[in-house]
Amino acid sequence: SVILITTRSNHVANNISGARFVLQGLNEHESQSLFQQICGSTLASTSANNKQDKEWEIVKDCGGVPRTIVVKATLMNQILHKEGGQIVDVERELLEQLKFIYYDDLPTYQKLCFAYCSLFPEDYLIDAERLIQL
Repeated sequence: SVILITTRSNHVANNISGARFVLQGLNEHESQSLFQQICGSTLASTSANNKQDKEWEIVKDCGGVPRTIVVKATLMNQILHKEGGQIVDVERELLEQLKFIYYDDLPTYQKLCFAYCSLFPEDYLIDAERLIQL
């Protein structure tokens, strides 16, 4: 029998005995390649083209995480088709699309958690016990 534990925390990983495998993210070339396969565009980090620069920034922001690259490339592709190839405010469009993908499918009781969190100012350290009681 085997127990598989996944974590992003080095602290947690260091406290677990047994064999550990550390997964690394994709490098720049692999990230670009994956993005290109999905979005179908050519990226160049030194390009003067506004579209390519924005796409390159999106790939860099993914930090080599394949799932993030796939989601953002897919959404980018949808945005480009919807906007006729024009990239106006990519971040706003991506966040709007992600909201529809994740938030709208949440059950009502989970949506209420986000509503309570919105009561607090940005960068506010929320006390977990207080939030639970709310």
